[in-house]
Amino acid sequence: AKASALRYDKLAHDEKTLCDIPCGESLIVIGTSPQWVSHILTAANILALKTVAVSCHPLDTTARSSFVLIDHNGATRECLEYLRAAGKTRTALFGINSNINSYADTIKTRYFSENDIFHIMSDGGIDRCFNEFCEKLDSYDSVVCSNYISAVYLMTGLKKRGVRVPEDIFVMTYGDSVLGKLMSPSLTTITLDHEQLGVQAVNLCRFPFFATEKNISITIYVPCRIVAADSTANLPYAAGSHNAVRLDD
Repeated sequence: AKASALRYDKLAHDEKTLCDIPCGESLIVIGTSPQWVSHILTAANILALKTVAVSCHPLDTTARSSFVLIDHNGATRECLEYLRAAGKTRTALFGINSNINSYADTIKTRYFSENDIFHIMSDGGIDRCFNEFCEKLDSYDSVVCSNYISAVYLMTGLKKRGVRVPEDIFVMTYGDSVLGKLMSPSLTTITLDHEQLGVQAVNLCRFPFFATEKNISITIYVPCRIVAADSTANLPYAAGSHNAVRLDD
């Protein structure tokens, strides 16, 4: 929509048609797998294309690119700060998919001990993940879910077991969906502004230096915000009230 408003020509490409893009053109790369994004950026650099990568920043890439990213570091810190402000200090991370190399999930796991992360494995799937979490349920007073699917599954399973949310445990999740508002209790979310990712990606392509200087790159982080709901007792959030640190800081 942003590109259309600026009357930019837009063409969708895949890996097979990269060679059809004229040298010097701008390419917006959208992906979540660090390996795939790194591969595309390297190929685009060889073709002398100016790239903006959206949603993923491969840490090991040597390709020159600008990036537009959801601030998952900031979102996870604020999530833990919010819970600590509510007196919740024993937090689990639920629903990390071990078989999908996700840039966002990699960042989230940096703020949790490995013993507090519950993975969805190829053998057993989310059922096994849920059962393993329930075995250690008494160790936690709060849980952060990696996405809406895992959050809905967890909330449904806890209700069947007679575990009350938020009385017995607080639940939060990444994303913002109508489904979460319709649930009972409604889900507290960390919003991910994907529309703003697109707007800022197009804005980057408009910068004069981006069109002329191939050695300059910029990274834009799109902030998230917490929308409190029933699953955390609708407690308000005051940013900066506590400090959460990455385990590798």
